[in-house]
Amino acid sequence: MTMKILTSLLMPICCVALLAGQRSSNQTEYGLGFAISCGDRVTIRTTPSGVASVSAESQKDNWSAAPDLISDVGPVVASNTVALVTNSFHTIYAFSKQTGKVRWKKEHRTNLLATDGRYFYVLRPDYDGIAALSPDSGETVWSLQIPGQKGRPTDFGFVENGFLYTDLVVVDLSKRMVVHTWPEQPAINTIARGGAGEIFIGDLSGIITVFDESFTQLRTMHAGDGTIIQLALAGKDVLAAVYDHRVSSTHGQLVLMAPEGKQKWDFAFSSDHWLDQHPFLTVGDDVLVIEPGAAKNKMRLVSRKLSTGEVNWATTDGDFEGPPAVCAQDVYVAVGDQILSFDAHTGETVKH
Repeated sequence: MTMKILTSLLMPICCVALLAGQRSSNQTEYGLGFAISCGDRVTIRTTPSGVASVSAESQKDNWSAAPDLISDVGPVVASNTVALVTNSFHTIYAFSKQTGKVRWKKEHRTNLLATDGRYFYVLRPDYDGIAALSPDSGETVWSLQIPGQKGRPTDFGFVENGFLYTDLVVVDLSKRMVVHTWPEQPAINTIARGGAGEIFIGDLSGIITVFDESFTQLRTMHAGDGTIIQLALAGKDVLAAVYDHRVSSTHGQLVLMAPEGKQKWDFAFSSDHWLDQHPFLTVGDDVLVIEPGAAKNKMRLVSRKLSTGEVNWATTDGDFEGPPAVCAQDVYVAVGDQILSFDAHTGETVKH
């Protein structure tokens, strides 16, 4: 299978959740170390030294900036601004999405960088709450102190339906208030929302706990023996990725469960390649998975039917890293120091 190459050298993303769901042609989707603007097919990517914008049509750089910077978090896009956390999580840089010129720089310690498209959401400098920053200026628009959080960094955070979800708290962004504080134990490793407003959290022991919209616990499910790395809702069913360790895993499992917790199918795998990223993305009736290839030290991109786990198509082996991102029916995925694109339905090379 031939592949289209978008030149890119990638740095890891942390603290920004990557969610499946309805995708408009104008929104921004996120993969490992890159963000793609679906409307104009422009990929904003981090490099070993800075950030660049590359056209998916011509495969050429529109601009590159900040050659001396190494990204710790990002890129994340809000309005017409691209932001990165750099300098060992102590500085936020913001660039024009169109030109790459620096719009602002802010000395601000945070390992969280999330957005709803209107603001950037970061930790307060003492890690004692959440702050909303203007994409235009970097100024703090509003700030919320959270009792008991001081000094505690978050492991992840994302915005969905007007709420900021982290592994510590849930914030109603319209009311600018904390609506739920998670207990310290069991440690939360991933969160997903259901269509009926239910909230699913996965912990380090393979347990999924389900809450209603008021955060009343409804039920628990056992996904597997290990750490739940990622969750997604597939209709009423729950898809989970379970690794044997939180980081540097060599064994994993993908499992689909009915709402009451009964297992519908599972796929177990092992690899000589470290398994430490979110591996999948649901697309319609299918799931795109970064999983071990024929060679134990390589990975591949596989499309599976959500209903059965049956393989639709698979790429050849490579240094694939997840999760992928999808715009319309094009899949973009990090492979070593590149971004490759495929047709989500056939696995063939995308011809722009």
